[in-house]
Amino acid sequence: MEEIKKLKNGNKKCRVLVAVPVHSYMENACIKALFDLEKPKNVEIDFMYQEGYTVALARNLLTQYSLSKEYDYTLWVDADIVLPSDFLKRLLTVFKDKKDAGLACGYYLKKLLGKEPITELYGYTEDGKAVQNIKESVLPKEGGIYEIQGCGLGCALVKNSTMKQILDKYKICFEYRVNPGVLVSEDLDFCNKLKAEGLKLYADVSLKTPHIGKVAFS
Repeated sequence: MEEIKKLKNGNKKCRVLVAVPVHSYMENACIKALFDLEKPKNVEIDFMYQEGYTVALARNLLTQYSLSKEYDYTLWVDADIVLPSDFLKRLLTVFKDKKDAGLACGYYLKKLLGKEPITELYGYTEDGKAVQNIKESVLPKEGGIYEIQGCGLGCALVKNSTMKQILDKYKICFEYRVNPGVLVSEDLDFCNKLKAEGLKLYADVSLKTPHIGKVAFS
């Protein structure tokens, strides 16, 4: 991949914060994958986690930290997700190629035993009136970059300028909503805010990340 540069600052390094909301603990495989994460040329990576809160509150606190330290991107990683070593490099490439991107992600499976594997990626229903989880079986076998309507934030990259834009307008990035009578999670709420601002969401569907715990979904 070509050298990542900040347009306004010449050769200044692009700074990425890997942000992990933690309910009680991080899986060992998740920690190892973060330490094994490849650093693209001219990119600086730091790590931060937040524990003991709801996921929405943890994300908002991590957002405040990332913005206050003037990182360029925040890479959101859940504590039970195992990233491929080239994950960051490939998502930075998505932002390079897709100028209208508000978010870039890989994908992982929901933990539903005994059912057809479905992803934490969302697309429109056939009538186009709602969004629903995409079944893994319908993802293109050849991989590639595809526009989606929402995703879980277990493995997603966001520009900090975008998070600041959302924060300035909505006063909060991540919150649970009822819409109507249906609970909208904090990650889908954030995705909806991005789309409302005219930004698009992209998934690299060749970047599958194991979703581990008592049951491993890989």
